[in-house]
Amino acid sequence: MLIPASAVGVLCFLYGFFTLVGDAHSKDVCENHNDIILCPRCDIKGCKYEQLGQTCTFVRITHLFDNGAAVFFAVFMSLWAVIFMELWKRYLSKITHHWDVTNFDTLEEHPRPEYLAKLSTVKKKKVNFITGVNEPCVSFWKRRVPCTIFSWSVVLLLIYRRIATFLTELGLLGIQDITIHCLDIDKRKWLLRVYKKWSVHKKGQCAHENHAPTQWESDYNLINQEELGLFSEYLEMVLQFGFVTIFVVAFPLAPLFALLNNITEIRLNARKFITFLRRPVAERVKNIGIWYRILNSVGKISVITNALIIAFTSSFIEETFYKVFISPDGSLNGFLNFTLSDFNISDFPGDLNILSEPDTSVEYCKYQDHREPPTANNKYEYKSIYWQFATTCLMFVFNFTCLVFIISSWICWLIPDIPKSVNLQIRHENHVINDMIIEHELRKAKYLALNEKKKKKEPGWKIQVSRPKVSL
Repeated sequence: MLIPASAVGVLCFLYGFFTLVGDAHSKDVCENHNDIILCPRCDIKGCKYEQLGQTCTFVRITHLFDNGAAVFFAVFMSLWAVIFMELWKRYLSKITHHWDVTNFDTLEEHPRPEYLAKLSTVKKKKVNFITGVNEPCVSFWKRRVPCTIFSWSVVLLLIYRRIATFLTELGLLGIQDITIHCLDIDKRKWLLRVYKKWSVHKKGQCAHENHAPTQWESDYNLINQEELGLFSEYLEMVLQFGFVTIFVVAFPLAPLFALLNNITEIRLNARKFITFLRRPVAERVKNIGIWYRILNSVGKISVITNALIIAFTSSFIEETFYKVFISPDGSLNGFLNFTLSDFNISDFPGDLNILSEPDTSVEYCKYQDHREPPTANNKYEYKSIYWQFATTCLMFVFNFTCLVFIISSWICWLIPDIPKSVNLQIRHENHVINDMIIEHELRKAKYLALNEKKKKKEPGWKIQVSRPKVSL
C-alpha cells in the first residue's frame, strides 16, 4: 500500500521541481525584489536585518514541497488511509477464517496448561452451571486469599517507601535507616537467588561439556521475549502511519522513506525474532484489538490536520485568494507586495539589541502579514482583507473535510469488509454444520421413537438411553 503513496509523493515533488523555473513568487523574491529590507528576526544573540534576496534558497526549497499539487496529494492521502483500513479489514477476515478464529471469544479460551497442572492436585470438584462439566473447585482460602494478600503487600510496600522517603526529607533519619535495612535484606535475598540459578546453570554446562548442546538448550539461552514484546512493534507502525498521513502535506516524500524503512526493518526484525529471541508463546486472538481503533482515529485526524496545514501554512490558499479577489488580470503580479506590510524602524523599542543596522536612507522595513501601514490612524492593526482571507481559509477547511469524509464514507460502503470468496465459504460451512445438526437430531428422534415402541411392547423392559456423540 505504500508503493502508490510513494509514487504519488514523488510525482508531486517532481512537479514542484519542474515548475520552479516559472514560479512567479520565486522570481519576485530572487530577482525582482531581492533588495527589500526585512524587519530583523531576533534570537539569543540579538536582532539582525536581512534582505529579501537572502531568503531565495529557502523559498525555492519550499516550492518543491509547497506547490499546486499539495491539495491533490492531501486528498489522495486522506482517501489512501481509508482504503488502507478497508483493505486491512478484508485481509483480516481472510486470516481469521484461515486460522478458525472468526467466532472466537476470549471468554471461551481454554485454560493455560500450567494452570491445569496446578488444578490436577485439587480434589474438590464442582459442576459448572454453564458447561455442565465437573470441574476442580479452587479453594478461596488456600489460593485466592494468599494471592490477594501478596498483591496488597506489594502495594503497601511501595506506599511505605514513598512515605519513608517523604519522612526522610523532613529529617526523620530513623525511618531512613529502617528502610535501608529492609532494602538490604531484599538485596541479599535477590543475590542469593541469582547465585543459586548461576550454580545450577554452571552444573548444566559442566555436564554437557562432552557433547554438543541440543536445539532446545540453544533456544533456551536466547533472550526471553517480554510479555509486551510486540507492543513496541505495534507502536512503531502506528507512529509511522501517523507521520505518513497527518504531516504528509508538509513532506510528500514521507511515504517513500517509510517504504524504504519497512523494507529494511522486515529483514532486521526477521533476524531478531529468529536468531536472538526465544520463540514466543502463541495466543489466539480475533484481531489486532485497540490498535485498529487507533489507526482509524489517526486516519480521521489526518484529514483535519492536512486541511489546516494547507489553509494556514501553505501559500496555495493565499495565492488562489489573490488571483480570484485581488489581482485584476488573474495573475500573481504584485502578490509579493500583497503578502508584506510596512513597519517604521523608529517604532522599535530602544532596548532592542540590533546587530546590523540598515542603510541610513531606509525608513521602513517589511514583514509578512496583512496589517495597516505606519501612516494610517489605526497603524499595525489587521486590514479588512485579512479577515476575508481568514474566512476563506476556514471555509476551505470546512469544505475540504466534508468532501473527504463524504467520499470516505462512500468508499467504506463500496468496499465490503469480507471478500465474496470468504463469505461464500463461511456460508457453505454453516450450511454443512446445520445439515449435520439436523441429521443428528433426526437420528436421535428415530432412536427415541424406537425405544418408545419397544417399551409399549415389553412393559417390564427398560432401556438405558445414552446421548450419542457427534464431532463436528
